[in-house]
Parts: sequence; structure tokens; C-alpha cells
Amino acid sequence: MDCPACDESAPVTEWQWPDYYALGALTFEFWGWPPRADNFVAELGRVLGHRTVQHMGKF
Repeated sequence: MDCPACDESAPVTEWQWPDYYALGALTFEFWGWPPRADNFVAELGRVLGHRTVQHMGKF
């Protein structure tokens, strides 16, 4: 997709997003668990090879 600001083209997998925004479909749901520790979320991202974001609440 072309950027409307600079007219450069890049695949969506190379787009840069603010930290509070993510584009993806892989989810893990932990019912009744406390929030995951930051180091757990970071390690999961390293194992997956992708940036991960923890979301609390319902989508």
C-alpha cells in the first residue's frame, strides 16, 4: 500500500506503528488469570519473533 503522506510503498508487515497500536490475529486468552508479567510478554515476543502487545479486557 502506498503512504498518502510520502507516496512510498511497503508491505504491511514493514509498517511502523505507535506502541499502543498493533495489527495481528494471533491471540492467547487466559481466563481468570492475573495480568501477565512484562518479562513473560517480552519473552513470548522473542520466541514468536514479533512485537507483542498485552491487551486487558474484551475486544
